[in-house]
Amino acid sequence: GGVVDATGSAFPPPLAPGSLISIYGNSLAPGPQSASAVPLPTILADTTVTINGQLAPLLYVSPGQINAQLPFGITGPATLYVSVLGLQSNAVFVSIAAARPSIFTYVDPATKTTQPVIVNAVSGALYSSTAPAQGGTYVTIYANGLGAVQTPFASGQISGAADSTIATIGILVGGQLVTTTPNSATGAFVSYAGVNPNFVGLNQVNVLLPNNLATGNTSIQLVANPTPGAPINANPCTSSDVTDICSNLVNLPTAASLTISPTIVSAQATVGTNVNYPTQAFTGSGGRPPYTWSLGTVPGISGLTIGSNTGILSGKYTATAAGVFALPITLTDSTPISKTQNVSLTVNPAPLFQGAVGGAITVPFTLTVGQGFFGFG
Repeated sequence: GGVVDATGSAFPPPLAPGSLISIYGNSLAPGPQSASAVPLPTILADTTVTINGQLAPLLYVSPGQINAQLPFGITGPATLYVSVLGLQSNAVFVSIAAARPSIFTYVDPATKTTQPVIVNAVSGALYSSTAPAQGGTYVTIYANGLGAVQTPFASGQISGAADSTIATIGILVGGQLVTTTPNSATGAFVSYAGVNPNFVGLNQVNVLLPNNLATGNTSIQLVANPTPGAPINANPCTSSDVTDICSNLVNLPTAASLTISPTIVSAQATVGTNVNYPTQAFTGSGGRPPYTWSLGTVPGISGLTIGSNTGILSGKYTATAAGVFALPITLTDSTPISKTQNVSLTVNPAPLFQGAVGGAITVPFTLTVGQGFFGFG
């Protein structure tokens, strides 16, 4: 038996106020029961959990396990009791810290490996070995134990809105500390650390990943109240560290940012002239091969193609309007992640007069027949 963080990381105390905890033991409840509504109840199946005299909100109870929320405002050391049908358990003493971050994990059914619950911040897609995160992408890390928030609300409730934690949260990405200050070299920074507005006790950290991640597994750890510019006490940071309070270490499947070469390609044409495009081969790197190529459309330009497997741009094209056009070329890897790069195409106006030197000049004109006059244009 014991009381631990509920992320599955099996972190022992200290625990942070507002976090989700798991209590293990025997005869903890007459039978299994889950909470069915918010605010969470403080009694399920005739079972209660009392911490320093406060009833804890309950998510789930069973004879061998209870999942609960450690109430906000709890300070340590704390004394915890479980009561079942009026019978009180032995006392369990729990140390409390202002923040004790941890990252939720799950077992990937395909690889049978433990993976972090980290998703794309825009689409919500879960990253995995077959769908890695790419450098320079905004991601959301689902976490626990970030502690008290700037705008307090009742335990057992959802916040209903973003609410940042009082503790400053940094992230070790591949051993490099990312903070709320954007990194001038990699662009990485933490944009939000606080509660998830839709789930009781759930925290989240939003971060822009460094743009120089390599393909493989990148270590991720949360750090509570890191000192800017100071080295982390241990890398990887462990639960025994005193200077820095770090989360469990997880490995995020990552892929290097996609790049397209060459980056600058231009061509010229004249309105109305059928031109052979000088064959151009593009190459891709980063991400996860194999790659596929596609070509976007531009109004007024027709006839160009790109080999879906070769990246070779070719064809005979005709322009119907003058100007500088951006022809979009897209590289997609097997993840699939895509990158689009534009080819500059300059189309010159058609000459007013057409003809060879010393030869006849052709002047296009329109003859309009009216009443009593002829007009040439």
